[in-house]
Amino acid sequence: MAAQLATSQATAVSSCAGLSAKPDPELRTAVKILVVEDHEIVRKGLCRLIGGYSGWKVCGEAANGREATEKTLALRPDVVVIDLLMPVMNGIEATEQIRRLCPATKVVMISIYDSQELEAQQAGANAYVGKSRTWEDLRCAIASVLGSERS
Repeated sequence: MAAQLATSQATAVSSCAGLSAKPDPELRTAVKILVVEDHEIVRKGLCRLIGGYSGWKVCGEAANGREATEKTLALRPDVVVIDLLMPVMNGIEATEQIRRLCPATKVVMISIYDSQELEAQQAGANAYVGKSRTWEDLRCAIASVLGSERS
């Protein structure tokens, strides 16, 4: 069901150049995912679930939309999983900036509100998953925006 929410199936190709003097070889082969959620307990849970999936690596975390935009520019993730409602800058504004500045980066928006899908798509989100959904729904949405060869 969540896979149907994806509006694009193109593969995201980006690099993680300049992260450190010794690049992490896992980051070069794994799908890089930035997790953006203002509630730390939820963010850490998402990181554990996503990081535990074979072939995916959490390359960073952010607690608001401004941090999300900055970290997307610095880390060049393949996918950003971002909450809709956050302080400083919300997920809609951040998604618009991320898609404008890093068009190869895919965005999966999550929210407690199931009714915000259209707004998320208009901002450039490739998929939308309500927080009342399951891990499998989120996993399928991420896999869908990546396309079959990288999921």
